[in-house]
Amino acid sequence: MAFVFQAERDINNASGALPANVGPGSYIEHRKYEPRPHAAPFNTQVARSKPLKKSNSPGPGSYNVEFVTEGQRVVLQSASV
Repeated sequence: MAFVFQAERDINNASGALPANVGPGSYIEHRKYEPRPHAAPFNTQVARSKPLKKSNSPGPGSYNVEFVTEGQRVVLQSASV
């Protein structure tokens, strides 16, 4: 079904009634944005836990591998043909 317009349009008269700066956001006067205090994020006000001290964990290369494997034996061995 086609839309049929029977009345004439007067396009020339409408263009003079609008100001030149019409566009998105030109109709609403914006107030200055001032952030308000919000509730605590994730619904908690508990202080964060402190990070671990560097002395709590050994650094790379500080493990004694021989001490770890001492007293252990290999249970599964490959079969020789």
